[in-house]
Amino acid sequence: MGARGSITKFLVTGSLALLAGLACSFGLEAAAPCLHDDNCASGSCQWGICVTGTCVGTSGCKTGWTCVDPPPSDDILDKLLGHRDPIGHCALECAGCPDEPRYSCTTICSFDHDPHLEIVAPTTAEVGAAVPLTGIIDLVEGRALASAVWTVTDRSRGDTVDIDGPEVLHTFTEYGDYALLLVVTDSGERSAMATADISVCALADGACEYDAHCCDAGYCQDGACHPAAVCGNGVLERGELCDGTITDGASCSDFEGHLGGPLQCRGDCLDYDLGSCDTCGPTFADCTSDDQCCPGLTCSPGVQFCS
Repeated sequence: MGARGSITKFLVTGSLALLAGLACSFGLEAAAPCLHDDNCASGSCQWGICVTGTCVGTSGCKTGWTCVDPPPSDDILDKLLGHRDPIGHCALECAGCPDEPRYSCTTICSFDHDPHLEIVAPTTAEVGAAVPLTGIIDLVEGRALASAVWTVTDRSRGDTVDIDGPEVLHTFTEYGDYALLLVVTDSGERSAMATADISVCALADGACEYDAHCCDAGYCQDGACHPAAVCGNGVLERGELCDGTITDGASCSDFEGHLGGPLQCRGDCLDYDLGSCDTCGPTFADCTSDDQCCPGLTCSPGVQFCS
């Protein structure tokens, strides 16, 4: 088995403590994933992979590798004086970067050891419902999941709840907008986090402050949620002018040019249907006799309109 196969076998065991011993025994080849310098035969682990060694300027690297200056020193005095370590590292060029998961290359080849994480959760939920929160976690081969902790934060009230586990059920007890944070750590002490948002609404009779707190387009009245109006159920509800034959006291005679008859409601419950009302001549309507005019109006002689 080659050196890269050796690290794979090690990782499957999940024992990171063996990595140094395995590297010392076999020495990981160039471009193999590594965690520390002593994992590599060259003694140099950079950008998550074993590199061929150090270099100065443009010399010292094999074909397919390029000399990259080291990052600025962490020493405060060096930072003030602008000193840099003259020793660089040979970085693998993109042409030689393995076409395998977690390898990437923009200018130099690197390997991503961190967990990859995605949250799968609904964007809306109801008060009192058990909501599934799932973390889709991709670890480097052989790593084990050490911890997964959800933090659920009520944005308006500031309350937080921590829940352990990559897949959990959480019951929201109050309406509002919540922030979800999932932090995972693997057995190599590498961590990742992901966030999501969820809006929780109250069902009918649930507590509320505003209409937006109520589910299914319901409305908030007197601190409680009410179902959204249902046009055609024969009940006059908020947002409706009428419903079926329920006209809230209105009648045909309330409308100019109409007498008695059954006042109906339009199909959308937002206006009246005057089609079944008896009609009469309103002011300035053409007429030939008084009985063609609405009550209180007469047909003016000569001009022949109701006035």
